[in-house]
Amino acid sequence: MHGFGSWKLFPPIFLNSRLLSPEVAAKATPSSDESWEVALYQFLNRWYSDVPTMEFFTSGTTGDPKNIVLSKDVMRASARQTLSFFKMEAGSRVLLCLNPQYIGGAMMLVRAMEGGLHLDAVAPQHLTELFPLNKSYHFVSMAPLQVEKLTQDLGETWTSSFQYILLGGAGLTESQHEMFTQLPANKFWMGFGMTETSSHIALQSIPNLAKGFELLPGIEARTNEEGCLQIRGTVTENKWFTTRDLVELKSKFIKFLGRFDDQINSGGVKISPVALEQSIQSILQKQGCSPQTIVISSIPDASLGEAVVLATTSKFPLELKQLNAELPKYHGIKKIYLIDRLPLTSQGKLDRKKLKLIL
Repeated sequence: MHGFGSWKLFPPIFLNSRLLSPEVAAKATPSSDESWEVALYQFLNRWYSDVPTMEFFTSGTTGDPKNIVLSKDVMRASARQTLSFFKMEAGSRVLLCLNPQYIGGAMMLVRAMEGGLHLDAVAPQHLTELFPLNKSYHFVSMAPLQVEKLTQDLGETWTSSFQYILLGGAGLTESQHEMFTQLPANKFWMGFGMTETSSHIALQSIPNLAKGFELLPGIEARTNEEGCLQIRGTVTENKWFTTRDLVELKSKFIKFLGRFDDQINSGGVKISPVALEQSIQSILQKQGCSPQTIVISSIPDASLGEAVVLATTSKFPLELKQLNAELPKYHGIKKIYLIDRLPLTSQGKLDRKKLKLIL
C-alpha cells in the first residue's frame, strides 16, 4: 500500500494532448458541468491524493447498488494485465468514451497512466457526431449500446478508427450478435468481470464467444457448492473472492450461466433465466426462425411460488405449446408478454428488477 506522499511517484497522465503532472492533476478542475467530465476530474483528484483507495458503486442490476472500495495497487495491477494483453505501449493512442464514475471508464484512466498512453476523453453521448475521427486509436472500451448506435448511424465505417474495441458492462442481445456479422468482428473483444475485480478478469474475441471467456494469466478460478464463480489473483489481493455469477468452468474458460440472485424458484426448481434464454434461442434456430430479443422473467404464482414467463419486443414466432414441448421438464413458459422496450440501467444493462414490475 502506498504511504503518505507516494502519490507523487505515480505516473503523470497525457490527457487530451496535455501532459498533467501528479501535482497538477491532483487539483485540476473540469471545464464544464457535464457529469462525465466532473467524474473524470473527481477521479484524478482522488487518484493523485494520499488516499490509498478509490470508491465506486456497482450497477445495481440485481439489488441495491453497493459501495465498493478498491486499492489503487489492485487497480494498477488490473491495468497492467490489459496493457499487456492488448499490446499497448507508451505513446499508444486510446479513447475514453465511458463515464469514469463507473469502473469501465475509470480503468481507462488508470491504463493511460500506467502505460504512458495518449488518452483522448470525449462525452459518452452523441458519439456519432465525432465521426469521422481525425486520429486512429489503438484501443477503446465501449458499451454494447454505443456500438449498436454507431453502427445504426454509420454502418461499419466507424470501426476503421480502432485496432481493438473492448465491450463490457452488459451482455449482447441477439440483435447485437446479428450486428457483428456485418462488422469486422476480429476487432471486437468482450470482457468478463465486475467492479470488485477492477474490470475484466477474462476476455474473449467476439468470433470465439461460444468457447467462453478465457481467464487472464495469473487468475485462478473455481466454483463453490452453489455453482458461483470464485476467483483469486492480484486483482483480489491473492485472496479467494466469491462472485454471484453462476458459471460453467472448463479448464481456463468461463461460460456465464446467469446471476445467482436472478434464479427463478418455480415449484422448488431453480431456473437460470440466462441459461433458459440460450435454450430458447437454440430452439428458434432449430425451427428456422430468426433470432429474437427475449428475456426470461417470472410472475407470482399461487401454486408454484414463481411462474416462468417470457418477454419480447416483437411477435414471438412459435406457439406457447410448441415452445414448451421443446423445453426441459419443469422449465415451461406460462405466458409470453409483448412489450415496447426492455428496461435498461444507466449503463445499458438489462434491468431485470424493473422488468418484473412491468409484467
